Amino acid sequence: KDQQDQQETQQSLEQSDYRFLYLGLEGTKTGLHADVLRSFSWSVNISGKKRWYLLSPKFTHLLYDTFGRNLASSFFDVDEQVFPNIKHARKHLVEVIQDVGEAIFVPSGWHHTV
Repeated sequence: KDQQDQQETQQSLEQSDYRFLYLGLEGTKTGLHADVLRSFSWSVNISGKKRWYLLSPKFTHLLYDTFGRNLASSFFDVDEQVFPNIKHARKHLVEVIQDVGEAIFVPSGWHHTV
C-alpha cells in the first residue's frame, strides 16, 4: 500500500499543472528562490521593465550559510559573515533586463530574483 501511495503521489506531482499570473506595481520584487517542485517557467512581460538575476544550479551551494542550512534571501542584501560564499555566487549571476513584450525562460533549479 505504501509503495502504491508513493507512486500515485509521484504521478500526481509529475502531472501537476502549475500556472501562475503575477502582477505587481513598479518596484515590486521577489525574494531569492527556485521555482516550486523543480518546475520551469516562462515569463512574458506586459508592462514596464524587469531586472532578473539568475544563478545556475551548479552554484546553488554558494547560497547557503556557514552551516549549509539556510538559503540567502537575496543575492545582494545579506550579511556576508553569515553567507560567506555569496560574493562568489555573484560572479556567476546572469543578469537580464526584460522589456515589454519579451519572454524569458527560467530553467528548473535556477535560483533567481526579479
